[in-house]
Amino acid sequence: MSSHVVVPVGPPPPFDPELAPVVEMLGSVRAPDAYRPDNIAEMRASVPGV
Repeated sequence: MSSHVVVPVGPPPPFDPELAPVVEMLGSVRAPDAYRPDNIAEMRASVPGV
């Protein structure tokens, strides 16, 4: 038997404003919902050395 803990999700954490161009670039490469915990291994496989 497994129990599930529901953790409330709040607003995204703040980030360094200097990273804004990188965040925008990531959104243009893949849809924002493409960055999910269940596909991290798949995404890393396509980047040599990661």
